[in-house]
Amino acid sequence: IAVVATVNEQPDIYLFDVSTKNLTKLTNDVFTDLHPAWSNDSKHVYFVSDRLNYLNGTYNQNTVKMWEHNVNASDIYRVNIATKEKERITTDPQNKKTSLALSKDNTRLLFVTEYNGIGNLYELNLETKLLRPKTNSISGISHVDVSKDETKLLFSAQNKGGYDLFMIRNPFDKNLDNEELPLTKH
Repeated sequence: IAVVATVNEQPDIYLFDVSTKNLTKLTNDVFTDLHPAWSNDSKHVYFVSDRLNYLNGTYNQNTVKMWEHNVNASDIYRVNIATKEKERITTDPQNKKTSLALSKDNTRLLFVTEYNGIGNLYELNLETKLLRPKTNSISGISHVDVSKDETKLLFSAQNKGGYDLFMIRNPFDKNLDNEELPLTKH
């Protein structure tokens, strides 16, 4: 199980082995690491972080001046479970990203981001880097998850003053007519 835990005000990604009850720290630095999602081959964990280009080194309060660092930066990264090597997947830190889900073949990544001013679901082809919107919601989407057979995607969104669950069938086959979403006017 991949989880986020905060120790000394430092959120990192941890792995919990259910059979051995061992807890292993996967990231260990001054950056905020959130929203872990396993690759389907169990070789990587994808996550959102404010680390920018600080990838594979020792980064602590003595080596990074956090008061000069953009703590609002938000990009997607992946870490190799065996080597702990990190790789930056997206390079647009000005857009907040949350809630990650991968395709069965690990070639496409679904995530929520605010490119048009409100949280919508996007698909990033990890091989071609092609980015496509999957929803055009005006109420903001959060907490996505894809079924193992990829026939259903569940997400939450505000509806009539509360959060409800919604489903998209065959989310990787669904495409909007637009390559980009217009800015939300609300």
